[in-house]
Amino acid sequence: MKTLKLLITLSVMLISNAQEKSVRFEENSYATEGLTSMEEGIITSNMVNGVITAFKNNVILLETFLDDWEPEHKIMGMNYHERSQRVFFVSPNYMNGSILSFDARHIHRMNSIMFKDRFIKVHIIDAGTLNDLKSNTTHLYVSNSSPFDGKVLGFEIEELLEQQSREVLPEDVLISEIDFANGLYIDNENLLVVSTLEKVVYKINLENKSKEVFLTLENGWPDDIIRVNSSYVISDNENGRLYITDHSGKRLRTVKITTESGLRVTPANLIYHKGRVYMSNLWKANTVNVLYSDITGNDINDYRHGIYSIKAHDLLYK
Repeated sequence: MKTLKLLITLSVMLISNAQEKSVRFEENSYATEGLTSMEEGIITSNMVNGVITAFKNNVILLETFLDDWEPEHKIMGMNYHERSQRVFFVSPNYMNGSILSFDARHIHRMNSIMFKDRFIKVHIIDAGTLNDLKSNTTHLYVSNSSPFDGKVLGFEIEELLEQQSREVLPEDVLISEIDFANGLYIDNENLLVVSTLEKVVYKINLENKSKEVFLTLENGWPDDIIRVNSSYVISDNENGRLYITDHSGKRLRTVKITTESGLRVTPANLIYHKGRVYMSNLWKANTVNVLYSDITGNDINDYRHGIYSIKAHDLLYK
């Protein structure tokens, strides 16, 4: 009983000691799940109606390129791969969970029918509830957010681009038994994986696939993780906070995020782009609502509007 009271007290202290910082409004998007960046700007995806938007006003209508694409097909994580100049993205309910990509070189002409046969590629199908994905030069890593059978998949990008679409193979599974595997970050030879239900960030050694705890949170809905300079930033879209840690996972500060007018922001996906940390204002996360929506197909989640940003220096040091 004393231990429980101490944990509750510590949790309250951590929450109450949060700094408050306002963020700059960037774009009036809705239910934004995926964020990635190119030199020209930010590319986003909509979790509810399956739309991709590049640089605020270029809208990709996937039904232009995929005959069986419907608006209710969700788009989750996105990642621009510089070497191939393609944007990879995942859908948990198109072809029973799929990894797709499009050619970013033609992004300003993406709805032209002349690109129908070569603009979009479907790489992996029947992969389940895919959520986030990140790439380095040679590999693509994808999280599966099954509540009780989560895992991380790994693929060689060159093989994905050369192959016809296929199902997941046993050798594609990098590591399993991560409940609701969510945000990913590749950190040299390690992969950081956010487990939303466990409220833990794991560090996976990509060489030997060993797993250790990098950070444990007391509550909330941890979603994504990025590295900015020597610090790490973790989003929590239940409490509307960002957690800042050092290279070892030691908590340095907790930051409550609000708009310039004082409204609460619920940060989900994060990217670091040209000196600023960008965040999607996805939803006021609630575990019961999320699981009910996924199981029944009746979406009762409380989605929000907007993409916001803050100078990285102000977030980390002021």
